[in-house]
Amino acid sequence: MKKLALALVCFASVAFMASCVKTIEHPEPSIAVMTGEDYVYDGQTVDLGVNYKIGFHAASNSQTQKELSKFNLAASLYEMDGTLIESRDSTYVISGTEYDHQEGLNFNFTNTRDLVGKVSITGTVTDVDGKTNSYTLNLNINQPAITLEIEPITWVKTGHNVQDLSAYGLVWDPYNNKSPFTHIHPAEGSTLYLVENGDQDFANIVTDVDLNNYYIQLAETGRPIDDYKNVDCNPASRDYHDLLIVKEANGKLHAINITHADVTNPSAGTRITITGKAK
Repeated sequence: MKKLALALVCFASVAFMASCVKTIEHPEPSIAVMTGEDYVYDGQTVDLGVNYKIGFHAASNSQTQKELSKFNLAASLYEMDGTLIESRDSTYVISGTEYDHQEGLNFNFTNTRDLVGKVSITGTVTDVDGKTNSYTLNLNINQPAITLEIEPITWVKTGHNVQDLSAYGLVWDPYNNKSPFTHIHPAEGSTLYLVENGDQDFANIVTDVDLNNYYIQLAETGRPIDDYKNVDCNPASRDYHDLLIVKEANGKLHAINITHADVTNPSAGTRITITGKAK
């Protein structure tokens, strides 16, 4: 009986000690994003060329108090269709029970306008026991509207000598093949639209967003031309109200308001001077 009683006592003692072992359900360290002025937050839309900040605050688990050992920052930049543009992954050796990581953000890359891309940024903290925790921010990247500058244009053709219009995605024909009109064509790869009585439309195109949207509307409802031939070489002078919308092969857009043309006859040949405004 004594042996049995002793065995029972030992069993009871083991059971009592086992019941006192505390299990920590979530032993991982904590991580959160910093907030405040200029700090980005999950789901935010940020503008190209603007300075922002991102910050992470990591801390040891409040129950285990295991020291932190490393911090990893991973960022991936995507086109809006999900195509990966660039990625970055950096790991930092750290120590102690708290760690702050801050970086500046400034996105600069060329693309179409409006929403032009997105970025995913993940901060991951690891403690000395190998326990990890992560926080991910997803941002949209926007190209802010840019006010277009208005520049005067003066295009001159004297005889068969024509001005180079390649800066506008156009080519001026040196010959008046269908006299009395002069002929301006889209350069190779360019697309040209003509809107007659387009003075007010030109005035309403204030930003690059306006110009892009106007082009999209023309592409959906209009028809491109391969010969702008409204300028008549017979009158000595004449006013015009034509709006030319040009999209170059590289995607650059131009709005050109043709408002006047002078025709003179110097000894070098008929001179045609077209004036107007461009954006």
